[in-house]
Amino acid sequence: MRHRIFIDYNLQNFNTRIEVVNYVDKIGLIEGNISLNQNFFLLTLGMYKKPLGELNHGLSSGSLISSANAAPLPKITIENNHPIKLQFKNYILNITGGVSHGLMSDDSYQTNPYLHEKWGYLKIINDQFQFHFGLIHEAIWGGRTKEHGDLPNSLSDFVKVFFVSKGGQTSAINERINTLGNHLGMWDIGFSHLKGDIYIGTYIQHPFEDQSGARWLLNWKDGLYGFIIDDKLKRGLINKLNIEFIYTMNQSGSFEVSDSTYGWDDYYNHYIYLAGWTNNDRSIGTPFATLGTNEARPFKHIENNRIKGFHIAFEGSFNKKVSFKHFSSLTKNYGTYYDNNRLKNLELPYKFDSPLVQYSALIEIFLKDFLNYDKFDLGVRYAFDKGELFRDSSGFEFSIKYNFQ
Repeated sequence: MRHRIFIDYNLQNFNTRIEVVNYVDKIGLIEGNISLNQNFFLLTLGMYKKPLGELNHGLSSGSLISSANAAPLPKITIENNHPIKLQFKNYILNITGGVSHGLMSDDSYQTNPYLHEKWGYLKIINDQFQFHFGLIHEAIWGGRTKEHGDLPNSLSDFVKVFFVSKGGQTSAINERINTLGNHLGMWDIGFSHLKGDIYIGTYIQHPFEDQSGARWLLNWKDGLYGFIIDDKLKRGLINKLNIEFIYTMNQSGSFEVSDSTYGWDDYYNHYIYLAGWTNNDRSIGTPFATLGTNEARPFKHIENNRIKGFHIAFEGSFNKKVSFKHFSSLTKNYGTYYDNNRLKNLELPYKFDSPLVQYSALIEIFLKDFLNYDKFDLGVRYAFDKGELFRDSSGFEFSIKYNFQ
C-alpha cells in the first residue's frame, strides 16, 4: 500500500510543485521543483515530470525516449516559454526548444553521472493542418564507474557532449573513436488535421542509439506509430481515441561490424553506464522496455528492448461530473540481441528464446464535485497484468483532490 500527496502553488511568475509518496517502509520525494516564468523563457529547477514528444501524454503508452514511466531526475531546464513565430502568407512557422543539465541516479556501478538533454521542434500551422518535426537528444556523461574510474567531466568535455564529438585522451578507448558519453534520442514527426470540431492526428517517433540510427537511419523500421482522434465538443460517450503500434526489433541489424556503423544498437543500454537509460529500476523511455539480470549481464539492465506491441486507449464521460479512461496494451517481447548471442555462446538457456506475451490494462473513473462538494474530486483506478513477462497481478488506487481556492 502507498499514499501519495502533492501540492501545487502558483503565483504570477513563480510555480512550485511537491509530490511525496509514502510506501510501507519508506517515504520518497517524487517531485519537487520551482519555476520562473518570464516573457520569453521558462526556467525550472528540481525534479519534475516533463515527458518529451508531440503525443497525447494522457492516453499514449509513452514517449520512446522521455516518458513518465520513471521518477523524474533532478535538473535545471531553460526553454522558450512561447514559440518563436514566423508569419507567412498562408501559414505560421513555430519554433520551440530547450536544454537541461541534470544528474542521473547512482547505483552500485556508477556515481554522479551527468544528464545532458536538449530538444527542438518546428511546427508548420494553418487553419486546418499542422505538421511538426522535432529532435530530442539525451546523453549520460561524466561521473565515476567501478571499471573506468573518474570519467571526463570538464567544461570542454561538456562541449564535446553537446555537439556529439569524440572524447579526448582521458576518455575510454571506444569514446575516442565514437563519441564521448552515452547518446540516444529520437526523431519526432507528425501531421494533424482539424476538420470542424474533430481533431485527427498521426505521428512517428523514431529512436536512435548511435550513429547508425541518428545519421544513416539503418534502423528505419523501428519506432512508435500513433493515431489519435478527438471530438473537441465531447458529444459522445467516448470522445477521444489513441491507437499505437511499437516496433523495436531491427536495431540496425543483428550483427556488429568493425566500423560501428550498424548492428546491435541495444536500445537504452551502455557498456560504461551499466544502468543505462533507467532511474530507480524503471526505463526512462517506453515502459515496455523492462529490466532484469541474467548470466550474460549479471547486473540490472534493460533486458528486454526488442518489442512488438499494440496499445489502445480512450476517454469519455457519462455526464459533466463523471469521466473515465481505459488503457490496454498487448506486447510480444524478444529480449536483446546481445544477451541472446552471449548466452548461446555460453550454451545457457535464454528466457526469451520464445517471445513472451504480456497484456496489461487500466481503467480510471473520475468523479468531480464528490458528494456535491465543489472542492473535492475523487478518482478510482483498477489495473492488472496478465501474461508471461510479469507475474499476474492487480491493484486499486484511490485519490482525493482538494482545491483550496
